Amino acid sequence: MGFFVGWGLTLRPFFTSLESMNRNKLIAAVMMLALLAPAVSFGAVAKKVAKKPVVKPVAKVKVVAPPRVTAQAWVVADAKTGAVVASYRPDAQRSIASLTKLTTVKVATRDLKLDLNQVVAMASEDEVGGGRLRMNVGTPVLARDLVAAALAGSANNAANAIARATGLTRAQFVTHMNASAAAMGLKQTHFVEPTGIEAGNVSTAREVLKMSLDAFHNDLVLSMTSAPHYTIAVVDSADVHNINNTNALVRDAAVDVVAGKTGFTYEAGYALTTRLAKSGKSDLIVVVLGSSTKNRSFSEAKALAQWAWKYKSLSQ
Repeated sequence: MGFFVGWGLTLRPFFTSLESMNRNKLIAAVMMLALLAPAVSFGAVAKKVAKKPVVKPVAKVKVVAPPRVTAQAWVVADAKTGAVVASYRPDAQRSIASLTKLTTVKVATRDLKLDLNQVVAMASEDEVGGGRLRMNVGTPVLARDLVAAALAGSANNAANAIARATGLTRAQFVTHMNASAAAMGLKQTHFVEPTGIEAGNVSTAREVLKMSLDAFHNDLVLSMTSAPHYTIAVVDSADVHNINNTNALVRDAAVDVVAGKTGFTYEAGYALTTRLAKSGKSDLIVVVLGSSTKNRSFSEAKALAQWAWKYKSLSQ
């Protein structure tokens, strides 16, 4: 132990001298290490962190608003699923005019099982004004042709004759109409008579869509509302009556009409519900309520469908 102490004392002058000689060099070395340390540390960390993947910018999706229309409420929906593609005030309750006849026909032919081959004589009580089948009181017509006149020609007297042919009073028939609406969950739909001439027949664009989804998958309705014309023959007579479809889109080469129903009263404005088809695209049901003119109800429904096919994902 004494040896080491002695040895240390002996060498102390040497180290002191060395420390004095190299102090400036030592300070310089320490300063250099201090400057290099952050760079070395950063380099070490950089090697440990994986390179971030290159993220390519996402292409911006062009959002195109639906066309401007005069309709006070409208809905565009997939005709198969009922999924709403776009809408404007879809839950606003409005008078629906002759769109009412979709329910009149449903109740008579499907709920009450009206025999379409039954002969029905036109009666004065069927007349309420508005669009009508131009036949004299007492003229015998098949119930099937009355249905066509009510749907394609929107004849009010034909709709009343259909209700009468079921054997119910008009009030009883209307009760069935409202029961049918309730069964479909149409909480804002209410009927007061079978034709739609009264302003009290009300619904919404969304609920008319539900009526249409049901009606426009029915073969009878499809066959009677997709053709430009329909011919009615008077029973036991050579007389015939030609009815023009009130849905002008059936005569428009730019669209393919699968089914439809028009309506008009001053309270309702011009109304239309129609199912339209396009090759390679899903069928659409377009409902417009309260358009300002007859022609605009058609052009607006067409424009909304074409917009939806172009800017929405609607491939089959």
